[in-house]
Amino acid sequence: MSPMKATQHAKEHAAEPVPIAAAPAVESVDARGVLTWVRGELGRFAVARLASPSAAARALAAAATPPPTQLHGPLATLMTLLVARPADLFLIGWLGAVEADAAVGAVVGELQADERGAPGSARPGAELVVALLRTLFHDAPIDPLALLALPSVAAGVVEVAGDGPLPQRSLAVEPRLFALLSGGRPAWPGTRHPAATSGATQLPAAAAALLDEAVAALRDGARGVVVRGSPFSGRDEFATRLARVFGQEPLEVPLERWQAERTLGLACRCAGWLPMVLLDGASEEALARGVLSGARGPLVALASGASALPDEGLLELELPLPDCAERRARWHAHFDAAEPAAALAESLAEAPLAFGLIDRIARHAKVVARASGRPLDAEQLAVARRRIGVAQLRALAQPIEREVADGALVLPASLAAELEQLIERCRRRDSLWQGLGTTLSSGGNAGVRALLVGESGTGKTLAASRVATALGIPLWRVDLGALMSKWVGESEKNLGRLLDVAAALDVILLFDEADALFGQRSDAGETGERYLNMLTNHLLTRLEAFAGIALLTANSRTRIDPAFLRRLDVVLDFPLPAPAERRRLWQAHLGDRAPPQAELDFLASWCDLAGGHVKNAVLAASTRCRAGRIPLALLQEALADEYRKLGRAAPGQLLPRPSQRRS
Repeated sequence: MSPMKATQHAKEHAAEPVPIAAAPAVESVDARGVLTWVRGELGRFAVARLASPSAAARALAAAATPPPTQLHGPLATLMTLLVARPADLFLIGWLGAVEADAAVGAVVGELQADERGAPGSARPGAELVVALLRTLFHDAPIDPLALLALPSVAAGVVEVAGDGPLPQRSLAVEPRLFALLSGGRPAWPGTRHPAATSGATQLPAAAAALLDEAVAALRDGARGVVVRGSPFSGRDEFATRLARVFGQEPLEVPLERWQAERTLGLACRCAGWLPMVLLDGASEEALARGVLSGARGPLVALASGASALPDEGLLELELPLPDCAERRARWHAHFDAAEPAAALAESLAEAPLAFGLIDRIARHAKVVARASGRPLDAEQLAVARRRIGVAQLRALAQPIEREVADGALVLPASLAAELEQLIERCRRRDSLWQGLGTTLSSGGNAGVRALLVGESGTGKTLAASRVATALGIPLWRVDLGALMSKWVGESEKNLGRLLDVAAALDVILLFDEADALFGQRSDAGETGERYLNMLTNHLLTRLEAFAGIALLTANSRTRIDPAFLRRLDVVLDFPLPAPAERRRLWQAHLGDRAPPQAELDFLASWCDLAGGHVKNAVLAASTRCRAGRIPLALLQEALADEYRKLGRAAPGQLLPRPSQRRS
């Protein structure tokens, strides 16, 4: 029988609708009891309407039960949330039975058979739904259009599928949602339930007050809480504890899936899950739509520092880092007292790292130590630090894995002292504000920004590597090509993402040729120049608030915007080396292969090039002389090439005499 004929047949033979309230009282039931009721009513409908009902239809009719008067479990929660009618309960149960029971689908196919008797779709069409509901409920929809007003349809629990006219479309329920309503625990794609933490706490003591604040806000009716912090900051633990207070289980879900899954908010309320909406990596469009779309109860949004959200009345909290004493205790918790690495806890505690990052570094360092067969030491911890978070940084920066020992960098005595002061400033950056006046204490920023200025080859990048080596912190060179974008707003977003990740991982960022980013602003009124000025303003402000270490290099401070110079903590000038430094440079680069002392003095006296050019000359001469001392003539020839590259003539005294030239 076709759907149209089934509808007409129902109108002609319809009995008085039987509302649920008028049914005999039965015990409280869950979704399984509703399915039993739905199967029986479907079977009775099929037996009454079909000329030759199948054995499956008769079996369903024979097992008919009275309608339930009370519900419990997730299905009862859903009915309350939707302020649903009895027809909604029957429809959801019917569509769920189609997904769970092949016999139900077969009977629906019988009711929707075509003129030749071939079974129709196992999912009921709008006409069949109206026909069956009207036999049971006095307030049932009178036509397919009226189905759209049912709360279950309006809320998206019941989906209307198809592209044709409404009478030709079928109705369905999301199988995962119905499995949950039936007491199951289906896995929603793209989501996860964070594992419960064990052992040491993941939260610093200062976060306890924030947790109390979040609990109070949600109890007072707040729709949600935004917890800002890096993925290592303990924000998962914060949300888990918050869920535990309300007797719920956390469910982590990316923002775009949260917005796309229309019924996920209902599922969370019915299952007792607290949604943890993850904003990291969300598109600007998704962020602009907000996090409350689809929410059917309180939620927690996990955000980095740069995620911009519309004003939705959400309580925003910034998770603090643990203080130095807490970090020290955390490091000690990973080491036995007898381990050599335990003595490093004091120095390691100076680095402003979150508990989650400390744990990952310590665990990875132990793996490195076991693989090497050596006791855990500072070198293995440094290796572990370099490997954590690499994937998050590599898109916008590249690691510089160069160890520069103390004394390997040849600098004037005054500059060397200033560099050591910079290293000490970085080492104490988290505790530097303690004991100072209220003005500094209230506006303190643990970040350090230093500009290294000097001509090419004077040792600026090598000095940055020395700072990283002394501190035991990974050094990453910023890729300006990847950072800058032709699309308006993308450069700012890239910089924000880079600074957030670098601060969370506590790595040093090296901005080589910084004048390309922080050059002087112009007064021109062209649109492109106005945008560049706006970009520079954003970069200056963003870097000033950076909580990590940023080292910048430039060939001349005159090309750096004066407003940026004010925001710098340290400016180091790298001059061209004087004769004394040049001699040390030659000795440091040549080592045991240096020519006699008098020839070194000769080179230091007449060669006025920077250390980078000295390195190039030594490597070029070493290519021609594979062993032993490198002859002065080869060094002179290599220096002549370096002067030629600079477009300068080498001093005549440096040119090799004919008697020195090799045949």
